[in-house]
Amino acid sequence: MANKRFAPTKEHRDLVTIVAGLGMPHVDVAKLIVNPATKKAITAKTLRVAFRVELDNGMAQMNGRAMGGLALLMQSRNDRIKLEAIKFYLTTKQGWKAASSVELTGRDGGPIETRDVDGMTKEEKAAAMAKALVMHFKGRPLPTEVESAGG
Repeated sequence: MANKRFAPTKEHRDLVTIVAGLGMPHVDVAKLIVNPATKKAITAKTLRVAFRVELDNGMAQMNGRAMGGLALLMQSRNDRIKLEAIKFYLTTKQGWKAASSVELTGRDGGPIETRDVDGMTKEEKAAAMAKALVMHFKGRPLPTEVESAGG
């Protein structure tokens, strides 16, 4: 019987480096590699023996490629691309956060009107809600249909 020992090719090594670097589980990576001698996919154990270096270094190599691409974008002549690349780097790698604030005010910039409804009857609550809706939509067209939460 012929020797059916698996011998990885350069193409196999490149493929394993890429997919392992992208985080594919070993059992799935093994299914991508076919032993030419048996015409069957290799096992996860064979993968770990034959491609130890690629499995160990794939993630670092992919991160290096991604960071190299990001560095090129940060040097772009297009200011918008450059700005977006810098913002991406600062938020994902340096922990920066975009600041945002919301200020709530009442009518004409005054305080927000509140009302204690604990002591109100259902009818009083309904009347107060109706009055609030009338005040909210005063001078505005009424909505014709319910909008979805997504916009």
